[in-house]
Amino acid sequence: SFTGKIPFGIADQSRKNQSTVLSSIVTLLALGHSRLTSIEIMGLLEVPAIARKFGIKPTDIDQLEAWISETGIRWEWDGDTKAANWNVPGTDQNTWLFGIQRMLMGLMIGQEQGLYEQHMPYDMTSGDIPLLEKLLALLNQLTQLRKRLKQAKTARQWQQLLNQMLRDFYLCRDAEGLDLDHIKSSLTKLVDDMDTCQFNQPVSLKLMSYWIQKKIEESASSMRFIAGGITFATLVPMRSIPFRMVCLIGMNDGEYPRKKAISPFDLMTRTPYRKGDQSRRQDDRYLFLEALLSARQQLYISYQGRNIRDNKLCPASVLVGELKDYCSSVFSPIPVIDHPLQPFSTRYYQDENLPTFAQEWYAGLTSVKGTRAFIDSKPLTLPENDLASLQELVQFYRHPGRYFMKQRLNVSLDPYTTALSESESFSQDPLDKYLLTQSALTALLKGVSENTWAAEQIASGTIMDNAAGHSLARSNLSQAKMLLEEINPYLDEDLKPYQATLELDDVSLSGEVSLVGDRHRLYFRAGLLAKRHLLGPWIEHVFLHASGYQQQSIIIGRERSDVQQGRFTAIKQTHARTILQRLTKRYRQGNRSPLLLPADTLYSLYANYQSSGDLDQAVEKAMAKWSHEMGGDGTDPYWQRLMRVPEDLNQQALTLAQEIFQPLDTHWVDSDVDQ
Repeated sequence: SFTGKIPFGIADQSRKNQSTVLSSIVTLLALGHSRLTSIEIMGLLEVPAIARKFGIKPTDIDQLEAWISETGIRWEWDGDTKAANWNVPGTDQNTWLFGIQRMLMGLMIGQEQGLYEQHMPYDMTSGDIPLLEKLLALLNQLTQLRKRLKQAKTARQWQQLLNQMLRDFYLCRDAEGLDLDHIKSSLTKLVDDMDTCQFNQPVSLKLMSYWIQKKIEESASSMRFIAGGITFATLVPMRSIPFRMVCLIGMNDGEYPRKKAISPFDLMTRTPYRKGDQSRRQDDRYLFLEALLSARQQLYISYQGRNIRDNKLCPASVLVGELKDYCSSVFSPIPVIDHPLQPFSTRYYQDENLPTFAQEWYAGLTSVKGTRAFIDSKPLTLPENDLASLQELVQFYRHPGRYFMKQRLNVSLDPYTTALSESESFSQDPLDKYLLTQSALTALLKGVSENTWAAEQIASGTIMDNAAGHSLARSNLSQAKMLLEEINPYLDEDLKPYQATLELDDVSLSGEVSLVGDRHRLYFRAGLLAKRHLLGPWIEHVFLHASGYQQQSIIIGRERSDVQQGRFTAIKQTHARTILQRLTKRYRQGNRSPLLLPADTLYSLYANYQSSGDLDQAVEKAMAKWSHEMGGDGTDPYWQRLMRVPEDLNQQALTLAQEIFQPLDTHWVDSDVDQ
């Protein structure tokens, strides 16, 4: 049967591994000599008893992490403690005080104020105040505890402080209270022992933390060894308790009996073995015998029978070999079962001697043969007012798979985006460089000075206020100014937003396109002009010409330290309307079922088929593009879920690619072509 769960218990585990409360106590005690990083503090809030004490719900954690990440909080409380504890420059940047000040200023004066007294307000609303108060209450308790922990104390003073810490930070329920009782009783016993021996000297935090950790890590095996169901345990002496079934797992050659590592300074190993000396090998033989005697109905022994690299046979432990030889000489030969390597092997469901409890593989076996599509039901119905704006159409073609999953299925596969950091930004990854360069370019176009932009980035914690940070700012500004030099010649005329509404069959499409002039439309970005990035400005270009505009679109981007430039040539209005009709038709199709349009992969399929005329060869090249480890469509979680590759790279995909990219390619002219 595949129903229900098998009860089990794990013996020989420390209390710390079993309890989030006890493990968090170790973290709290470490505050006296820790860096107070954002990851440490958020780790405390993931302990239910601590979050409960401060009224923080599990749904609040994501919001808090977003605040911490976006306000630039990395580590330490403020600049003074950074300088005093870590001998680094005493600036408040990227400290908790730095981020809290940004949040409070955002509440008081708003983000629109911009740079104010060397601080950059963070966007907050009055609705955020209750959660912010809870965060401030936690930080206040942590800073007070941190100060008290740094002073050496007598055992009785430590008992008072730690009991107060447990009251201040924990609101326990059910079995969580037993963990705190364990700490309290251990502290009481420590004080009694100190009084007995009349020891009243102060004890350092380091020693007290060590003692607490040892108490927490005490084995709880006596309480968990026989907990019902299956018990997982190591082979230890004096545990020959009768069981209906005993399973010995991992009895591989060379791994059991265990080998004792000999230290070069162990002088006892240089003398001949004498009776009474401990022998790990003999102890393991005895443990093996105890395990055999404990089995009352069944004895199960498994080992790695084949090498995972070359599939060669591997022998079992010498003890298992001796057992097999003995049984074969006294009884009939012991049957040895050769298990398949993969858990989804069909042999598990065809041979009664190969039982398995992996229900998910059984479900896969009994389903329809072959790879199933993620969406295999009938197409969804179109929503009311399914297309109202040009912006919606552009958003769809940026990533049709993501659009369908989010807008139609309300499913998000986006990776966890709030990645907390515990160090300042000493360098920039490609995304950071793009965002900062785009920010610098936008600021320069608005007339903001370089110094003001750099000051805003420092005040927001994006770059450091030191030589390394200033160097990064100069690099971003240099890239922005390089792009600005290419953009400026096209700003000699007044560029304004262009608004229009088009009637296309039964669809009314309205939208606004920015930076449109009498001689050209301008689009720029501080990043690469890949085909997926060109789809948006191409759709806007088609919309302009379908509404009667007849000028080219200038497209400017950046690849590493070079400027990319190209243009979309003018399109006849009737042809532009035809292209837009096809795009809206595919949009409607992509709202009913996923439109499999991974832009870079399908453009590779289209371009290689255009040059070779061989679909198989084009698919092979598209597969290479799909599986490229640096940003290939195959790394995208939405396309991974929706597409079957290479099955979906077929004639139908080629037809879609030709329909979308052929008009784009026809009207696209690179900068190295005479304009």
